Amino acid sequence: MNSLLGQKLFPTLSFWRVNLFSWLLVGTISFLAKLYYYPTLVAGFCLFLLHFILALSLSSLLREVYRRTSLKDFFEPKTMLLVLASSLVAAFVQAEIVQRIAIHLGWNNPQVPTRFILIYRLELIWGLYMAWGIGYYGLKAKIRAYREMQRRRETRAEARNLELQLLRNRIDPHFLFNSLNGIAAEIAPHPKAAAELIRNVSDYLRFLLDHREIDDAPLAAEIDAMTSYLKIEKARFGDRLQTSMDSTRAARRTRVPNFLLQPLVENAIKHADWSTASPVRIHIRASKEDDTLTLLVTNNGTLKDDLDQGIGLSTLRRLLELQYPGRNRFTLANHHGTVRAELILEGTPCSAS
Repeated sequence: MNSLLGQKLFPTLSFWRVNLFSWLLVGTISFLAKLYYYPTLVAGFCLFLLHFILALSLSSLLREVYRRTSLKDFFEPKTMLLVLASSLVAAFVQAEIVQRIAIHLGWNNPQVPTRFILIYRLELIWGLYMAWGIGYYGLKAKIRAYREMQRRRETRAEARNLELQLLRNRIDPHFLFNSLNGIAAEIAPHPKAAAELIRNVSDYLRFLLDHREIDDAPLAAEIDAMTSYLKIEKARFGDRLQTSMDSTRAARRTRVPNFLLQPLVENAIKHADWSTASPVRIHIRASKEDDTLTLLVTNNGTLKDDLDQGIGLSTLRRLLELQYPGRNRFTLANHHGTVRAELILEGTPCSAS
């Protein structure tokens, strides 16, 4: 609520509009409150205009005085002394001018002593200028705080976008490095398989180029990209690698950050149990219930306690902190003879908000 009010108020706030409205309001209230005092309505209106013009002029001069100082907080002793002294001078000037004109034109109430009228005017106007000075510094501090808050928000947003781009750049070369190693291993013994591998890598690189400037996309795009990735690994490992995917329609439509699945799938292949004659089975499952998306990647094997999770999973964790702050749960653990990586995401990524 405060942020919305600030966006509507502070960008359009100007000293001249606030100053004009403030003195017009004070002058109108004073004019209506003292209608009984003025000898004629014309006299009262003329004195109202005189007070209004003098207040605008003198407050504008006070503003220049306050602007030329380095004082920012009204509660600093130097600021309070400056406002006290300058408002007294302005009040005396205004009261003296109004008093002389009123006496010259016969607009003072003869039943009230002239000296009392001058003191009353001086005290009243001095109080108004004191309140004006406090309001000036208070509003100035409020606007400054709002603008600093806006700058911090913009800086955080720019830093987040930059970090997201850096995270994507960390993932892309990592995948490409693994793929090129796979191609190199296949060129000599299986040139046709290497050619197929190159086509699959080309498909995936096309995905990278198409999504490099996009922060998020439907999960279906991630699944399609992982299909290309798994074809690359399937060409490398042959029948020793078996993969399967299961995703609901609601899950596939859900927008997620780009390159979300890749670290999970890479980790499953890298740390699967390749020491036995049994094939490595990797299963990817995506489901959605209400506003919660669940991604599950499993592989047969055992998670080692001293596992180095590497750049992929560390990048994933940082990506989740940025895109789902306080709305994500990531677990990697052994589960009945398999390694289970489960990712639970609530709501939409920040990039899609």
